[in-house]
Amino acid sequence: MKKIYLFLLALLSLSLQAATVKIGYTKNDGDYFWVYDGFGQPPTDMKFGAAIRITPEMYANYLGATIKGIRVGWSNPDYSSACTIFMRSELSGKDNILSGSGTLKYISSSTPSMGQYTTINFDNPEGLTLTEDLGTFYVGYYAETVKQGTVAIATSYPSGQAGSAYLWGDIEQNYDADGNEIWEDDSNKATLCVDLIVEGTFTNKVQPLSIITYPTITEGAPADGLMAVKNCGTNAVSKLTFEYTCGEEAKTQTISLGSTLEPGAQKRITVPVWALGDGVHNIRISKVGSYKNGIKDALEYHTTMVPSDVAKQYKRTSLVEFFQSENVYYVPRYYDEYFLPGYQMYAENLNIIGQHLDDQWMLGDDEATRLMLDMSDNDSSAVIIPAVSVDRTANIPLIAIGIESAAPYHSVILSEFADYLYETHLERPTFATLSAETSIEGEVLTVTVNGNIAEGVLAPGRKLHLTACLVEDNVYTDSQEQDELGKGEYYHKNLQRVCFTHYWGDPVPVENGDFTMTFTTDLYPDEWNYENMRVVAFLNRTPEDGNRWCRDIINSTSCPMLSGSESGISAVTNETNGAQTPVFDLQGRRINDAAAEGIYIVGGKKIIRK
Repeated sequence: MKKIYLFLLALLSLSLQAATVKIGYTKNDGDYFWVYDGFGQPPTDMKFGAAIRITPEMYANYLGATIKGIRVGWSNPDYSSACTIFMRSELSGKDNILSGSGTLKYISSSTPSMGQYTTINFDNPEGLTLTEDLGTFYVGYYAETVKQGTVAIATSYPSGQAGSAYLWGDIEQNYDADGNEIWEDDSNKATLCVDLIVEGTFTNKVQPLSIITYPTITEGAPADGLMAVKNCGTNAVSKLTFEYTCGEEAKTQTISLGSTLEPGAQKRITVPVWALGDGVHNIRISKVGSYKNGIKDALEYHTTMVPSDVAKQYKRTSLVEFFQSENVYYVPRYYDEYFLPGYQMYAENLNIIGQHLDDQWMLGDDEATRLMLDMSDNDSSAVIIPAVSVDRTANIPLIAIGIESAAPYHSVILSEFADYLYETHLERPTFATLSAETSIEGEVLTVTVNGNIAEGVLAPGRKLHLTACLVEDNVYTDSQEQDELGKGEYYHKNLQRVCFTHYWGDPVPVENGDFTMTFTTDLYPDEWNYENMRVVAFLNRTPEDGNRWCRDIINSTSCPMLSGSESGISAVTNETNGAQTPVFDLQGRRINDAAAEGIYIVGGKKIIRK
């Protein structure tokens, strides 16, 4: 019995042995990162200082650990540099809490990367206990010499994290009148690959960092979500239990991870996400394996639960938005060669409009630019023009396999990825329907949009917005930048001639049930080709509904704009739900299938099917 007891005790001590954990902004050891390129400094050897700010929120999960040293990214395998390291309460160059010295060098690894990390310990062998009393402090280093392309910065470049600071050039001269070092806060340029290294025993601690999911989810059927998690513990993790809440509704689900989450590792995992109502939901990791999670953090996500009977009744027609600019030379090739073939495979279930920016760098003040900035939370570096958005919603499968970044925009959409892109969106449930019709009197176009929002889906007080625009195909220009040819001729597709509403749409007058909204515009027969024009209308949410993942398109519709109202025939679309509206031919006979070309009567009005 004594031997068994000692054996179990040994196992317990083994499972609770101390391990090192990094605290900072870098991710896993093998993560790709950029290198420092001087930021305007001449490409010569120079002294260099770098530091990051460590806040109590960053180390709250590691209280009681021992501070051991720092970890620094280094990107040049050809040479190394002597360095001194520090921990201090402020960047003044005075009163170090801890200090040390060592050599910054490139350490080879089997993991492909643009650089590697060097760990340097502080001189105090006992370290320092991490307690709340430390408050905010800085850790960093001084390198004796730094060459171009040597110091590593994290993959979040150029979007930095507050607290990344540089000190470069002749460090001895960078002092103020009181003898304090003058550091430059370059958080807006980059995030430094500097981490604080601590040692301790922390079991069953997994922190949720972010969550991306779909803004509409069918009742009783979870959707995929992509959650960034960090193992803040010292034990490997293979199973997690999630708790979901919305108001008084709650649910839990346990999943096994596809691969083990090692201590200190941070990665994205695919998780089930449940809709329990309409609006703000919370998700947290309640258990790590069979044990209570030591971190209580929760994340918010916004979604709408669509009852299964509603999801079956309403059919989604997704909206594709193509963002382009005259001064992007690869717009013609991108659209015609890369984007169009895949789009045409699903065109009958899609509507498309063009969003034309004044400038590819998003420096203009046009509505398309403002829309893109709103959708990227004002981070222009998150978008490259041209870009495509489908229903203004992230595509979880493409993000999960690394094809797309975590944004509601797509870059190059090749035809081989069309099924991942369009089918994912078309399968999402919706709860509203739209139809549009046009009539012309003189040189005035009237557009009437009818719709229906299912009852009991949206929470009281929440309203959708309707956006409507007039689009023309094959609009000639001789000023489109061409690939290696300068400006040249091009025929723009899906060009917006008129936007009848605010670019975020106008509020729908009802929260649920039927509605009608009417718009008018003058026509310009000398400038517009009516045969190439159509109306596109769509229901959407706005920034009032939450972050960029909540501004999705609920449904869309389109109809051609017909010239010559003297015929008494208007253009009308089919409604975008599954309900059957009676259709008759001109002899008054009911038609089961109005797919063929011809003139039909729908809802007492004549329509032309082309």
